[in-house]
Amino acid sequence: MNILTSTIYNRLVFFLIAAVLVPVIGLIIALGTGTETYRSTMLAAFVDETADLNARAITERFGQTIAHQANMAEQLSEDMSPLLDGVLGRDLDEAAVTELADWISQELTEHPGAAYEESWIVTTDGTAVVHATVATGPEATERITDFSDTDTFQQGTQLINDGVRQSLVVTQSTNGIVFDIIVALMEGTRAQGFLITRINAEVMLSSILNPSELSGDLPYSYLILPPDSGMVAGNAFITSRTLTDAGLVTSESVLADGPQRAILNDTSLTLTYMVPDGENATREVVGHIHHMEIAGQSFLVVTEINTDAVYGSTQRQVITAAGITLLGSIIFLFILAYLLNRNLTRPVHAVIDGLDGLRRGAYETPVPSSDRSDELGHLTNAFLQARQALAAEKEDIEDRLSTLARDLRVIQEISQTSVEERDLQQLMNRVVNLIIERFSQIYHAQIFIVEERNEFAVLRASTGEAGKNLLARGHRLPVGSVSVIGQVTEQGQLVVARDTAASEVHRRNEFLYETRAELAIPLQINGRIIGALDVQSRYNDSFDEAMTNALTMLADQLTIAIENARLFTESQRFLNDLEATQRETVRRRWAEYLTQQRGGQLYSNSGQNTGYDFSELTEMAQQEGRAAIGEATDRDTIPFVVPIMLREQLLGFAEYEVRKQDFHPEMVVLAEELVGRLALGIDNARLFNESQQTAERERIVNEISARITGKTEVADILQTAISEVSRVLRTPKVAARLHTGQAAVSENGHNNGHT
Repeated sequence: MNILTSTIYNRLVFFLIAAVLVPVIGLIIALGTGTETYRSTMLAAFVDETADLNARAITERFGQTIAHQANMAEQLSEDMSPLLDGVLGRDLDEAAVTELADWISQELTEHPGAAYEESWIVTTDGTAVVHATVATGPEATERITDFSDTDTFQQGTQLINDGVRQSLVVTQSTNGIVFDIIVALMEGTRAQGFLITRINAEVMLSSILNPSELSGDLPYSYLILPPDSGMVAGNAFITSRTLTDAGLVTSESVLADGPQRAILNDTSLTLTYMVPDGENATREVVGHIHHMEIAGQSFLVVTEINTDAVYGSTQRQVITAAGITLLGSIIFLFILAYLLNRNLTRPVHAVIDGLDGLRRGAYETPVPSSDRSDELGHLTNAFLQARQALAAEKEDIEDRLSTLARDLRVIQEISQTSVEERDLQQLMNRVVNLIIERFSQIYHAQIFIVEERNEFAVLRASTGEAGKNLLARGHRLPVGSVSVIGQVTEQGQLVVARDTAASEVHRRNEFLYETRAELAIPLQINGRIIGALDVQSRYNDSFDEAMTNALTMLADQLTIAIENARLFTESQRFLNDLEATQRETVRRRWAEYLTQQRGGQLYSNSGQNTGYDFSELTEMAQQEGRAAIGEATDRDTIPFVVPIMLREQLLGFAEYEVRKQDFHPEMVVLAEELVGRLALGIDNARLFNESQQTAERERIVNEISARITGKTEVADILQTAISEVSRVLRTPKVAARLHTGQAAVSENGHNNGHT
């Protein structure tokens, strides 16, 4: 099995085993050759981390304590200003002194973590007027108590004069290092006095400096002041009494190589050095000396740990950890491989499912977006972006197809309308109304037709109340005028005014004041402009390319429909004229035919003549153009008359009288069919007679022509022609004249004296 082409899970297991075993084996080998270096590094890192945590905790603890004193000073200056004035004024108000001392003592007692010892309110000249302690409760001080010569007052006032409202002042007394917080009591922008509070730094920092247990393998810390602070180096340190009693921190600890080097270098550092441990004894520690500054005061935080106590346990722990790691890694890596496999393959499977969905046309298959920055995250997000783009493109195509389908439906409706509606005016009215109904952006549509002389485009169809008004006044525009219609009917090209306010060709109409965009499309066929379709919108730039193309197709279809309607109207008129001519021809030919029959009418009957007067029914049938049925007669007969019609021309009537019991409406229908056949039959007979007569005339003419053709003399030709015509027409006298104006030849061919 090729591991490089195997499943992701198999590859993960293989590479994880390699990734775990190689470092672990290397670690074991490295432990055998560099345990001490490793332990030193780990120990130094451990001490560094502990020192950093302790330094931050010390800074935070001092910051909270100073902030609390600043808040107390603000309350004294703002909320208790009358009492403050009573103790800082010329006349000392003992009641105010007692009340303020009581309030200060209560505030100090409520914050035991700050390790407050006592507090004073001091005037600007250094006189303490109020004194409160935590141990003994509030106590008033005599006005003569003087702080003016103390380092606390002098350093504090100097800082406040420099613009600092509160500061930490560290001094040394016979009892050790003293920490005082001095805060200005402000009256507006002027300091009217000071609040000085003394804290027990050892108590305040004991919870930070103490290790959880003094087993020797845990770091411990203490705080020292560098020599430039004016402190005596041997005693200038703060630590917990627990560490002092255990002998871990003494005055000699400050004089060790590590702290002294840090003081000289003025920088934080981690190093291994020796510290005194009783008489003529030393111990090796790894220490981190951290420089820090609190409220303008410089400190060193020293964090140390015994190396002897730690190295042995560290070595055992490292070896044990390496063994456990080696053993546990084999088990753990399978779980890790499984989780990684899920992490890697899940997005791949999601993308595969999404691709399957795309193949089925489902663009909403759930594929969670990924915030991963690796290749799989890029793959997932790229797929989602591509699918979103495809969905947007699909939606755009569907919208365009929907628009196209709508346009095609409109064109189909217009085509159907043009087929169904033969009346040109009705056709144009329906078209403009369809445009308004189907295109929401268009609020007015109209059709102009160019008159025959090609001078004016006349409005023939328009929508809405405005359209009625325009049609009523016979609205028309000159071809070629400065208007949308004038230009489109002259140029034969589409004209659009996307913004009527800025258009040079748009002509404002009082009835169409809402128009903001106008589009006119020529109606032309075979290069001839017959009119224009004009649409208008209430919104600027309403006619995009898709709508323009749709309206152009619609205009072309409308042009064909108008031309078809015009041709249909002309053909109908031609057919009507032709039918009228045919009717007149039929009437005239039958009149001639009947005249030739020497009677003016033909009549034939069958059956018994009852003498019934059909004149009333005949008149009714002639008026209505269909069969007329009379009432039953006294002879129990039903009379009816069927008009004989040929090409809508009345030729005569067929009169029937049948017995009542034999009469049925179907008989009338049958009679109408027979009469229709009769009309065709007698007309065919007439046509046959006419054709025979025509043939006979042609024969006679040809015969006469044949006889004349053989003659060469004019007199013989005339004589032959006259004789033949007289014979054929059976006319006793026939004359022919050759006009010189005087000569005549008679029927016997004699000359009357002229040629």
